[in-house]
This record gives sequence, C-alpha cells and structure tokens, in this order.
Amino acid sequence: MSNGSGPQGFQAPPENSPPAAAGASIQKLRQATMLLQQGRFADAESLCRDVLAGAPNHPDALHIQGLLEARQGRYPQALDLFDRAIAANPASAAAFYNRGNTLNALGRLAEALASHDAALRLQPSHLAARASHARSEEHTSELQSHLNL
Repeated sequence: MSNGSGPQGFQAPPENSPPAAAGASIQKLRQATMLLQQGRFADAESLCRDVLAGAPNHPDALHIQGLLEARQGRYPQALDLFDRAIAANPASAAAFYNRGNTLNALGRLAEALASHDAALRLQPSHLAARASHARSEEHTSELQSHLNL
C-alpha cells in the first residue's frame, strides 16, 4: 500500500499494519488499495469486506473502506469508518488526516482542523496534513469574518 497522497486529497494507510494483520489480509488490503486507486470501488470493497468479516476492527481495512466511501461522496459513512479505524489504531496519522478531509467535506471545519492537528501531532512531517490544516484554518477564518459582519 502506498503512503502517498491519493486521489481527491485522501491518503491510503501506511504499510506498517499491526501484527494482528497476517499474510492473506495484508495481501487483500494491498490489492484493495491498488483497486481503489484504479477506481474499481466494488472490487476493492469486496476485498475489504472479506478482511472485516474475519477481523471486524482491522484498522487498515476500516481505513480503506472509509476511503472508498469518501471517494464515492458518502461522507457520513466514511466518517464512521475513519472513527472506527482511529479507535482501533489511535496512532494512525493517515486516518486522522482522512477524517479531517471528510469533516471538511461535511462542512465541519472546526472538527476538521482538530483532526488535522491530531495527524500533525502524530506525524509532524505529514505534508498533506499540514496543507489541509492550513486550508482548514483559512476557511475557518473566512467563515468567522463573514459571521462577524
């Protein structure tokens, strides 16, 4: 799986899966990430569901499933999946980053900013989170200035 920035500002989870993720699951998740990047959502979703059937709280499977939902504009479902991924692996900067992008898409700017802050606390060198954080701050400032008129 790539840790680079994916389409539409979302990012795949890192390759360093928790020890609980074993061979077949890791392979399925790598393939699901590749299919996601190719826009083959149904195939990617099928692989994620296979992994989640055996490990319902698998953080990478939840994360990739969240990416699939977000890419298809189903932001409330994506948010739930990112929240579950974070609960399963609170050290995932990528999950916080994608959660922040999803909150941004939902217009929940203050929460998006907090989620991007969390990503940066976990991984200060996360350039995409830094850029998204700056955009969230800018949007929040613009909204605040409009409300104060």
